[in-house]
Amino acid sequence: MTEGKELKTCPRCGQEIFAEAFKCKHCKQLINGGSGLVQEQEAVAYEEEKGFFASLFDLSMTEMITPKIIRAIFIISLLGLLVSAAYGLVTAIMSGEVTLIILAIIAVVIGFFVLALLLRIYLEIMVVFFRIYDELRYANKR
Repeated sequence: MTEGKELKTCPRCGQEIFAEAFKCKHCKQLINGGSGLVQEQEAVAYEEEKGFFASLFDLSMTEMITPKIIRAIFIISLLGLLVSAAYGLVTAIMSGEVTLIILAIIAVVIGFFVLALLLRIYLEIMVVFFRIYDELRYANKR
């Protein structure tokens, strides 16, 4: 797979990376063309972000707020799934039928894990889009 591609050594960690790489896949350090590490000011400016409330009320819409709250969205969604699962179990138990209770337990457990997995995949895709946006914004500043 790496045949025909030139390699170079990362100036920070010493691992081999592709010559055209702009970020080391091992230490995640940004690389500048052939001259080594990106200057410290550029790296700091790239990492520097506005705070939560500054991003929330940013009328220019240049700072994204979703990546800052994605964990909270995931936790709140999982709590919502748990409440729904508990409601389904309580409803089945109140019916009093043993077969319905057993089926409800199976459906709730499988449903919870499938929905939690789908939620996680969806949120990870959103994070990827925001990271692509950040990388493109950084590339345009250079």
